[in-house]
Amino acid sequence: MICKSCKAENREESLYCGDCGARIQLLTPVEKKVWAAVAAAAVLGLAYWVFWLRPAQQAKEYAGLMARSDARMKEGKFAEAGESCRRALEIRPNDARARACETKAAAEAKARAEEQVKAAEAKAAAAIKWVTIPGGSFMMGADDVGSDAQPRHQVTVKSFQMAKALVTVAQYKACVDAGACTAPETGGYCNWGVSGRDQHPINCVDWNQAQAFSSWAGGRLPSEAEWEYAARSGGKDWKYPWGDAEATCETAVISGCTGNGTAPVCSKPAGNTKQGLCDMAGNVWEWVQDWYHDSYNGAPTDGTAWESPAGSDRVHRGGSWFNDADHARSAYRYNFDPGSRYGYLGFRPARRGP
Repeated sequence: MICKSCKAENREESLYCGDCGARIQLLTPVEKKVWAAVAAAAVLGLAYWVFWLRPAQQAKEYAGLMARSDARMKEGKFAEAGESCRRALEIRPNDARARACETKAAAEAKARAEEQVKAAEAKAAAAIKWVTIPGGSFMMGADDVGSDAQPRHQVTVKSFQMAKALVTVAQYKACVDAGACTAPETGGYCNWGVSGRDQHPINCVDWNQAQAFSSWAGGRLPSEAEWEYAARSGGKDWKYPWGDAEATCETAVISGCTGNGTAPVCSKPAGNTKQGLCDMAGNVWEWVQDWYHDSYNGAPTDGTAWESPAGSDRVHRGGSWFNDADHARSAYRYNFDPGSRYGYLGFRPARRGP
């Protein structure tokens, strides 16, 4: 062999140059065999990784991602489901299942977003004008409107807010359009589906429908104590929202004022409460939260709804276009089965104070 350093000729088996001492043979036969074995092992290891281990890991990762996407789809978390499908496609770019999953998740996410926009628009259309009712104590009930309004008792009510007006047909329609409410009854004295009644109070709705709208609008039904406190203009010892003068067609929509049926909400401003609530006497009865009990014995004194023990009927208050002035008294109570839907029965929501 020729030394590359000094060009001297050496024997074939020499490792080092006899003239300059430089190494002229890089590997011995034994070393060559060792390195050949190492190279072969590396090739086998790479082949093992490429053709078996990595595919097995990818298959496991793919299965996990698809299972996660299925779970997120069932939970309605479409954005997360779509992300899992996209990661699965990175592993298997041509996989039909992952591609279909990604497409479905994107479509569901888009539909959900559109539903949220629609719901927001519907809520805006049904915007409730809230009136703050400062809290206080008052004497609830009366001795001259029936035994179920007795005994008179002191109740302390916390500050709360109540809708200025009865819920209108237009407002309730927004809730139905949003899929959060079911349609009322039609026909007879019902306002639903009748042209020109958009600003009339919604009627022919049962207690559960009133609850559903109130929740959708960000509120609840008022307790009976809250309702009476508000109808008395903040707990004043008055028979009506405006004082003790008997209700007439100037102050309330009661029997004989409209012919047959409701009037547009807030059409009798002379009958408003001192806080500005409309139609707290007349137009339509108003569902409240409480179960009906035939007296006030054992009634809550903190302004909360009387929910225990449960009864068979729910309370409604305020009188209506169908009833006389006495029924429009702030203390007058009436009751119906919660599934009742009548042309003289509506509601307004309340909510916690600011």
